Amino acid sequence: FSPRANVENTAQQARKICIVTPNYLSSTPRVVKEADALHEAGFEVRVVFSQGNLENVRVHDAELLKGKGWTPQTFGWSPHRPQEKWRYHGSRYRHFAARKLPAALWSLPYVVETAEGRVYPELARLAAAEPADLYIGHYLDGLAAAAYAARRWNALLGYDAEDLHTEFGDDEVIKKRAFTLEQRYIVRCAHVTAASELMAQNLSQKYHIPPPTPIYNVFPWSDRDHLDGAIKDRRADALSIYWYSQTIGLDRGIQDAIRAMGLVDAPVQLHLRGALSPDVQQALLAL
Repeated sequence: FSPRANVENTAQQARKICIVTPNYLSSTPRVVKEADALHEAGFEVRVVFSQGNLENVRVHDAELLKGKGWTPQTFGWSPHRPQEKWRYHGSRYRHFAARKLPAALWSLPYVVETAEGRVYPELARLAAAEPADLYIGHYLDGLAAAAYAARRWNALLGYDAEDLHTEFGDDEVIKKRAFTLEQRYIVRCAHVTAASELMAQNLSQKYHIPPPTPIYNVFPWSDRDHLDGAIKDRRADALSIYWYSQTIGLDRGIQDAIRAMGLVDAPVQLHLRGALSPDVQQALLAL
């Protein structure tokens, strides 16, 4: 792997870029934005991803891909499709077995990677099926798969850190697994980007790397030209806070926002939009 460089220098060395994510495309907007931006900048872009048993999300993927100039490559693992059943059940048992192995075995090839990603082996093989100058991973198993492909073709490796995986929840095994993977692969990266400045600082301090480049989850200002001006959820003129996430979860800032609202000497309303489990809802309502 080449020594670390900034994003601009890395881009100058790479004309063919492969982006790797374990998820559906329609649930990973940073991947889509990244692919669009690189394609518009003149790079040849291939995006490798997987699709599970959520048929409605596959429909969203198909709609999203219409008119894209970059190349998507995917594989499926659904129990509802005859040609994918073996991969669904095989990956399920493989993933379960890998997660039961003790941490002492994580140093063995691909053990911790398979414990992290249910379809990591398939993702890595598909990413490595074609050569590229730069492989960019998203999420931990996407990073590991991109690293596998980069090693196969002696190419550059990049990582877009969408979350602080080592800070999630209270499960120490999950956190330790995340730390093991990031420590193993981030130091090999030619460039690292992060979803915020604070995330970049955290990764820099934790792994003793130059500060990653923050790339925020923003949209073109021109998108506002299409707003219809309708107010649907906001009530009256109180200060309104809107929180959107694919999954509404705990320990991701929402509790802090709710507590801060209680300190405001004025009416405040909070609108949450995203998938919300009954347990999380109960915990938030109890604040």
